[in-house]
Amino acid sequence: MTTKNESTWERDLAVLVPIANHLDDNPGAELFTNEVAQIAGVDHDTARRATAALIEGGYIRGEDSSDLGDTTYTVQGLTEKGRRESGLWPNPEALTNQLLAILEQRINDTHDPDTRSRLQRALDGLKGLPRDVLVSLIGSLGSGTILGL
Repeated sequence: MTTKNESTWERDLAVLVPIANHLDDNPGAELFTNEVAQIAGVDHDTARRATAALIEGGYIRGEDSSDLGDTTYTVQGLTEKGRRESGLWPNPEALTNQLLAILEQRINDTHDPDTRSRLQRALDGLKGLPRDVLVSLIGSLGSGTILGL
């Protein structure tokens, strides 16, 4: 059974990805709710609710540009969170999974026992960290914060 939270997130993500792709293809562009509906292939009410949720959730930058009647939003850009969730930028969880998979593959492909042992110790060390700490470290590398960039 799909919960309200799951279906709401699916709705919002289905709107976020087309917004992200459009803004990536058209730097500096702004989108109004009717344009969001058009590029996402959803009705105006769905676009309005998803856009409001994405602004409130910190995925997109935008503002309420309503007239006295209909509620309308102007999308002005993406946040880092929006870029990561939409797939434009790497997601720390995905980067962590890729790193672990690469290490496992190298262990399997390496014929030198010393190199295999060192790789296995590195993998074991990373897997020994709490998952949230490992993801945070990998995410910090991806964003440059661990290096002070």
